[in-house]
Amino acid sequence: MSVRLRLAVLLGLLAVLFAATSCVSLSEAASRLFGYDTPLLEKEEERMLWRIRGYNSQGKKFTVYIQGTIHVGDERLYPLEKRVLKAFRASDRIVAELSASDLEKFSDELRERTTHSFSKAEGRVVTKNLSAEEKEKLRLILDQETIDFLTLLEPWCMILALCSSPQAQSELSADFSLDEYFAKFAKEENREILGLETLQEQLDSISCGTYDEQLVQLKEILDGIDAQKFKEEMNSAAKNLYEAYLSGDPKKLEELISEDERNEKWAKRIQSYIEMGGTTFVYAGAAHWVGEKSVFAYLEEWGVVRQAAGSCAAGSPTMVRQDSPTEVQCH
Repeated sequence: MSVRLRLAVLLGLLAVLFAATSCVSLSEAASRLFGYDTPLLEKEEERMLWRIRGYNSQGKKFTVYIQGTIHVGDERLYPLEKRVLKAFRASDRIVAELSASDLEKFSDELRERTTHSFSKAEGRVVTKNLSAEEKEKLRLILDQETIDFLTLLEPWCMILALCSSPQAQSELSADFSLDEYFAKFAKEENREILGLETLQEQLDSISCGTYDEQLVQLKEILDGIDAQKFKEEMNSAAKNLYEAYLSGDPKKLEELISEDERNEKWAKRIQSYIEMGGTTFVYAGAAHWVGEKSVFAYLEEWGVVRQAAGSCAAGSPTMVRQDSPTEVQCH
């Protein structure tokens, strides 16, 4: 018998022995024994649902379900697939963008930060730094009373108002928000909701930068839009994003979203839940999970997860049928 053949036989026997003593399948034993144990990232059959499964660095078995959500919608979002709800109920922990306690404080904290923004502006007036054309665009989008108030604050407040204005007139409603649905579901089930980020981190992402940096961003936004068509175009963009979400195709969604600097931090949080072991159910904005700088892209770059052959974590990871092995059987 050749040396190579003897080695192959020996490795095979080791895999069988490992499986017998560890109560795992032969394929799992071989993977763990020979180093092919990087957790697997899969795109599930359900709309915008992914799963990461495997063994963490401590050898603990884990599953992380990631349900990409959308913050506005209509009745077409419902009912949710039974398997999603079963995974939600069966999880050891539930994670959202913000914890339940932080979410309750969001409005008050945002109001307080907006008030504090007046003193941080130190008497500067936003509109005094805008051209006549930029001020005219503001007047076409926001009412004068709002402009007069916001101009005394830091520019980020004006930016937030500009981005929020079209949403108020959109056909899509926050009443159908998937995030709100899962939050209510968790409350009914008396479940705690953990957060991918803290309230402080989320508010910092909204109000980041110096006054001058925020002003540059505001001017870039105003210079790049047609105020006459702004609301129409924003509503159209929101509708296209929603239709892409409804299609369940990550690639379609990827074409419409921009990068989010928070994704790297979120990837580290997902990694921490992997290390906890057990089953975690995460629900958060779908845009964070697709694209070249998505949460999944960071996890793959760091070697935390791998994909099945031919899949693409940044866009469309391999589709997995409901009859594939899983810790939560929902048939």
